[in-house]
Amino acid sequence: MYRALAAALLACLCACSKGPKAREVHFFTWGSYDDPAAFEEFEKNTGIRVVISRYASNEELLA
Repeated sequence: MYRALAAALLACLCACSKGPKAREVHFFTWGSYDDPAAFEEFEKNTGIRVVISRYASNEELLA
């Protein structure tokens, strides 16, 4: 009885687990202060996706 209950509980816990998390890094930079080729090379070498967010002022970055 306890084995069946434990197996059912384990199955429920496994079904609730999350899948693999996406590997990405967020990069905040001033407009035109970066080299897109560097990000492409980084992504190719590491497999980590680069998400680039550009801003024009400090206030825009903090908003």
